[in-house]
Amino acid sequence: MQLDKAVYPNLEESHLKRLQWAADHAGEIVPWSELNRKDFMIAMIPKGIYKPAESKYALSVKQIINGPYADRTPVDHGDGTWTYYYFQEGHEPSERDKFATNRGLLKCMEDKVPVAVVIQQTKKPQKVTYLVKGVGLISEWKDGYFKIDGFSAQGKVNTAYTDGQYQTQLEGIDNKTEGYEPSSTEDGREKTFQSICKRRGQKRFRNSLIRAYGGACAITGTNVESVLEAAHITPYNGEESNHITNGILLRADIHTLWDLGLIAIDESNFTVIVNDSLMGTVYEELSTQKIKLPKDASEWPSVKCLSYHRNEFDL
Repeated sequence: MQLDKAVYPNLEESHLKRLQWAADHAGEIVPWSELNRKDFMIAMIPKGIYKPAESKYALSVKQIINGPYADRTPVDHGDGTWTYYYFQEGHEPSERDKFATNRGLLKCMEDKVPVAVVIQQTKKPQKVTYLVKGVGLISEWKDGYFKIDGFSAQGKVNTAYTDGQYQTQLEGIDNKTEGYEPSSTEDGREKTFQSICKRRGQKRFRNSLIRAYGGACAITGTNVESVLEAAHITPYNGEESNHITNGILLRADIHTLWDLGLIAIDESNFTVIVNDSLMGTVYEELSTQKIKLPKDASEWPSVKCLSYHRNEFDL
């Protein structure tokens, strides 16, 4: 599809060119470096919503593996169009307008300006790649979700597709994928709509970490078992990676920050490292705090694994 400047006169030329790139590469899986070029940025770290500083419009939304938000699975309609429900920045819908990124998406909705959609397919230690889903129009916001109606190659969208239709179609997709096995070539990628028990970790692995850490989060000390999760230090890559020294017991929100590389542990002294982007938040107080270690030194987290995780995210 061709994005015409005459249709979007309010867009800067560079903004329109980047949207056109996403439209031209729809359906392709590309390396992260293609999306994060300084001279032609399509998406950015750490924000899921990329709103260029010079624009009042958001340019793209990005979904990552094990992300902190409940972005829904895109559903294709068979005619090249698709629907995608993307959760706003910030977990409270009532706080939507506090974030410039959300305001940028709302402006896109108001002026019918397209946004690009990219969805992570693989992560480190593999090559990091993303599916360029394409570009779409935001037709509504409800309960924290922006509904994005994707363009077909012919420039058509299906704005009449409802949430009820989405749920029905998604159930069919989930039924087909229910047999997912962690030992597959997906290398531990979880479905977007995973259940809480899957998120907590495989039962035996999680139980061993609960025992080793005395039923408390290694970083916060939280001892509410229902919110404790078995976090892999290096990514899951088969049953052997479920070794207790490659795991750490974390509260659910800390686990998310861990997977995003916003929190790590200094392997030299077992203290917490917090990414600069978390300074000024409730997580700042965790910085330099020493973690709780298992009583049995043979069950301590591997120094090599901790070093790998910290260096992977340049912390």
